[in-house]
Amino acid sequence: MATIVEKVVDAVTDLKESGADKVKDMTDEITNSQDIINKSGFKFHEIDVKLAIPPEVKAGFFFEKRISDEEREKILEETKEKTSLNLILKSLFKASDFYDSMKLGNFKLDVIYLSLGLTPGIEMKFVKVD
Repeated sequence: MATIVEKVVDAVTDLKESGADKVKDMTDEITNSQDIINKSGFKFHEIDVKLAIPPEVKAGFFFEKRISDEEREKILEETKEKTSLNLILKSLFKASDFYDSMKLGNFKLDVIYLSLGLTPGIEMKFVKVD
């Protein structure tokens, strides 16, 4: 008969393994969707994975160009069945819209980092244009 400690260890192990599977699915979806990401005006740059409870994926995307609202709608319609990718694209569009609404002088949007996990977030890196 398993002790309480053994049951807790088994439960934690199961959580880690299922979290690792979710991380793998998400990273696969991002890496397999580079063409559509490029079409949306961004370029996949890097990915950081944190295997913890809960797991976290942080993906970095270069901002290449702003696309038209019509192109955005078309891309979002094409990807509506791919929930994670659709969420990523919406977040990237939201970040570029936020940048468009700001007046940062001679700074431009360079990289957008998306934290995909229990507490999702968007970070933006701006660089000075000489």
